[in-house]
Amino acid sequence: MILKLSSLSSIGITTGIYTDQGKLTIDETKLKEAISNDPEAVSELFTKESSISYSGTLTSEERAQRYNEGGLANRLYDILNDNIRTVGGKGRLLEKAGIQGDMTEFTSSSYKEIDAYNKNIASLLDKLADKENKYYARFTAMERAISKMNAQSSWLSSQFSSSK
Repeated sequence: MILKLSSLSSIGITTGIYTDQGKLTIDETKLKEAISNDPEAVSELFTKESSISYSGTLTSEERAQRYNEGGLANRLYDILNDNIRTVGGKGRLLEKAGIQGDMTEFTSSSYKEIDAYNKNIASLLDKLADKENKYYARFTAMERAISKMNAQSSWLSSQFSSSK
């Protein structure tokens, strides 16, 4: 019997409930049955090659056809390449994180975000220093006023004591 297998669930491999966080569960009976009935179909589910070669410049129609024709290993290959390729345009992950020693190190979105945070931190540190200097100036002025008040108080006290 020839089976038409298009997904892991068709051979008894599924994910549990959302609290299992994507953990795969295997229905051994269904998997063994699929392997014994049509081992070629199970193998193709994982390894089937598409008639369209991978390229970073595939159109959406070509990409959809490649996805539908290819096995799970080829789909994973495409996903990984879309995210980490360095030839034919940078992958999404490299655009986000960049590569050390490459221009993307300084043009990646992560670098730009970190640079913006660093500029914001520097600005806030400048504001903090200004505020601190303002408070030191106020404290110094207050100390001078207290010193003058103490001097006046001493003078007044001496005036009262000498008039007795």
